[in-house]
Amino acid sequence: MSYADAYSPIPDELEAIAHWVRHSVAAARNKAGTAALTTYSLAQRLSKTPEHAKLVAFVADMRRALGRVKKLTPEEAAKKATERAAKAAAKLAKAALKSPVKPVEPQQQPS
Repeated sequence: MSYADAYSPIPDELEAIAHWVRHSVAAARNKAGTAALTTYSLAQRLSKTPEHAKLVAFVADMRRALGRVKKLTPEEAAKKATERAAKAAAKLAKAALKSPVKPVEPQQQPS
C-alpha cells in the first residue's frame, strides 16, 4: 500500500507539467504571431510611401508566407495569365517604338 501511496501523485504531476508545456508553447506562438502581424501591418503602410517603395517586394513575400493570397480558380488563373501576356506584349511594343534598334542579321557560315 505504501508503494501506491508514494507513486500515485506522479501521473497527476506529469499531466500538470504537460499542460504547462502546451500552454507555454501556445503563448510563445501567439507572441511570435502578434509580432509578425504587427511587422506585416507596418510594412504594408510604409510600402505605400515613395521613400519606402523598396518594401513592396517584402510585403508581397510576407503576404504569401502568411497565406493571405487568394487562391485563383483555373478560369481566373487563365484570365490573369492572358492579361499579363498582353501587358508584356504592349510593354515590348512600346519599348520597340521608343528606341528602334536595327535587327541583327544572322552571319553566314563559311562553306
